[in-house]
Amino acid sequence: MQQLELWLATPEAGNFFDPATLSAADLQRWQTIRSPQRRADWMSSRALLAHRPPAAAGAWSLSHSAGHAALALGPAGFSLGVDLERCRPRRFLDLAANWFSPREFEQLSELPLEEQEARFYLLWTLKEACTKALGLALLQALRDCEWWLEGAGWQARLPIRSAWRAWAYAPRPDLRLALLAIGKDRDRHLTDTPALHGWPTGSEPARGDPPAWPCLLELARPAR
Repeated sequence: MQQLELWLATPEAGNFFDPATLSAADLQRWQTIRSPQRRADWMSSRALLAHRPPAAAGAWSLSHSAGHAALALGPAGFSLGVDLERCRPRRFLDLAANWFSPREFEQLSELPLEEQEARFYLLWTLKEACTKALGLALLQALRDCEWWLEGAGWQARLPIRSAWRAWAYAPRPDLRLALLAIGKDRDRHLTDTPALHGWPTGSEPARGDPPAWPCLLELARPAR
């Protein structure tokens, strides 16, 4: 069974972007992008995808933010969702009041102001990962996928009966990265922890060693 992999590309990955590696559909989309930020995101994400292409029958999911890109890879039969977000100041409580569950909003609002940004982006990336892995619209995932602290541990409510496992990382102080992996087979258990990779080589402080990303959340549920 192919191991789960999670890749993070820095903005330097854009230097390796080659439009010739794009599919016909992606090339057409690329030619219509005018925003410099969106072009930078696309360059990093498509360069990463060309550097580590998914296996023919494998599962994969791609995300980008602020010139960085994240790619999740897994075995056939799984459904993956990855989301990457750069943390920046926003009206967190207003957004949470509209889009988070009452329990999520209550726990966020009880935090000191200096901790609300980190919690907001943790929840947001988890919900965005759900949209991709579950094939949901974002508004449905915001409503139907809930993540909360109970005592010292995390709990979740997802609208599926299959086995699943989720991870959330802080690969940089201003980045949040979440991965949801779902086993479509009711008897399949998710036991792998993703192998973490930084790219381009040398962009990580460890200079080629596996990156040490603080893990903010790891949660698993068996099939029901």
